[in-house]
Amino acid sequence: MRSKSRSWKLGDEAHRRTFLLSPGTYRNGISGAERRGELAFWGEWEGGVDLITEVDPIESGPRWLCRPDPLAPSPRSEDGTPPQNTDPFVWGDRIRYTFCRQKGNGKLRRLGRGSLVLFGSSLQHRFVLDTVLVVAGWTEHENPRDLIGRTDEAHMRATIHPMYGWGEDKRTYRLYFGASPDDTVDGMFSFVPARPAAGSASGFARPSIYFDGLINPDTRMQARVSDVGIDKLPQLWRAVADAVTAEGLVLATGLELP
Repeated sequence: MRSKSRSWKLGDEAHRRTFLLSPGTYRNGISGAERRGELAFWGEWEGGVDLITEVDPIESGPRWLCRPDPLAPSPRSEDGTPPQNTDPFVWGDRIRYTFCRQKGNGKLRRLGRGSLVLFGSSLQHRFVLDTVLVVAGWTEHENPRDLIGRTDEAHMRATIHPMYGWGEDKRTYRLYFGASPDDTVDGMFSFVPARPAAGSASGFARPSIYFDGLINPDTRMQARVSDVGIDKLPQLWRAVADAVTAEGLVLATGLELP
């Protein structure tokens, strides 16, 4: 009999996107009215999940709709391998990003306010999008103690403690806080492509984002697209949002953990 849950992964297992279910706020377009409801979306959640339902098959779609379980037990490891971290972290009043590729890419530790970060995957030579972060601010850290009181306990458990479970390495990392509809940067806000949940009919393929010469279809993350000046980023952000809604998806702006 198939298990109704998936355990928290260990840190030496590959990062993967999961098709998730969470309550939250969303809008049908950039200037649309804010609505509330259960939302289905693709995102990184490496912790335990409850498997809610199998999803109707579609091309490049998910198999299961899963609810994150923030209280799932940490995985056990005989050799001290920490749990896998979740980053970006899309729940709460702000989308947050702090670790993915920052270790080997100094540019990602020096992003400025208004920088645009597109998180996604390379799928059949297409860049498929799951999270859009517009940097509103940040705080720097060299150990978990630096972030006490600066982020919530759910984020500390899912991201920060697993990140530092490998040990401190003398680098200074940045925890970026995303812009929101209540605190925009040049009119931009962070969002997750989503769809109002509809049980087994909730599934959708992640939207493909392609702008000739600006987005590399074989890259899993795009940060401050190099050929676009900071003054042109609002135009690019709007084009990304329009591409998402053109596929019948909504812009999730405030997701909540159970």
